[in-house]
Amino acid sequence: MFTCRLSIFNKSLILPTALVPLIMTAGCGLLLLAGVQGPFGGFPDTVAPVVNSTIPSNTATNVKLNQRISATFNEAMDPTTMTTVNFTLTAPGPIPIVGDVTYSNNVATFAPSTALVPGTTLNAEVTIGSKDVAGNALAQSFLWSFTTGSTIAPDP
Repeated sequence: MFTCRLSIFNKSLILPTALVPLIMTAGCGLLLLAGVQGPFGGFPDTVAPVVNSTIPSNTATNVKLNQRISATFNEAMDPTTMTTVNFTLTAPGPIPIVGDVTYSNNVATFAPSTALVPGTTLNAEVTIGSKDVAGNALAQSFLWSFTTGSTIAPDP
């Protein structure tokens, strides 16, 4: 027996096979139109992810020389795309800063391998190679810059 589960106001109804064609054209279709995942699927995610915030913030100054650089996304990202190819840090020249990228809880973090150079303006970039779990890439690369200070933060 084929059934349709229809959820309305947090109440679930299991409807018999005879009503499925009606539900498919009315009830479940309305759920799909409302953007709710219905029993017969839903709209695929086609929205590009965005960077909501960064550490350090754009144009920050006196950034610690051992600062980890992070970008927080508005949704879950594909961890396999969170790499040093798609998240870069460069000094003037441009000279790439060597480091590692990790990803957890919507946050990608770039950890420089060595202390950053004092008094240097650095550019961080998350490229369009970064994708969400549905495979949508950033619509455009996200860039920000900051300037290092002269101190190292104590280990946490």
